[in-house]
Amino acid sequence: GGSEADFSAPAAWLRSAEEPVDQLRALKVALAVEAYDRRRPRDVVMHHYWIKDAGDAEAVGEYFPTGDHRNDAPVYRNSRGLILSREKQPASQDSKEECYGWVLGNVVERRPLYGVESDDLSVPVVGWQSFTAPEPLPLIRYYTNASAARVFKEKG
Repeated sequence: GGSEADFSAPAAWLRSAEEPVDQLRALKVALAVEAYDRRRPRDVVMHHYWIKDAGDAEAVGEYFPTGDHRNDAPVYRNSRGLILSREKQPASQDSKEECYGWVLGNVVERRPLYGVESDDLSVPVVGWQSFTAPEPLPLIRYYTNASAARVFKEKG
């Protein structure tokens, strides 16, 4: 009887006490990611990218240039064969104007997983949306040629 109620009360109280901490952590992460994106050189072609987290596990990993280019930017691929490429699309359904965006997808299956609208030559860190893949959205790190050189030097 009565003992069950005693057990559930502290658990519920703990949960409600933890939630603001999680929200605060999420906010801190979001602000850090936005600051990181503001430092990103917009018109610089990156050495490579590292997707650290994504709802689709196949999207995770390091993306290196394949040697191909699309819309003035390198095409990047990870070890599972997923592609990160700059694509052109109509600005809206009935418009002749075009805009650019980066798409992360499976070329073989013609399946776009995630995308972000941007004219930038480097891949944005924020603003991604899901097409066919579950959230969380990709968490992306970019590597300029200089930062990549430092990383490879450290790896020896």
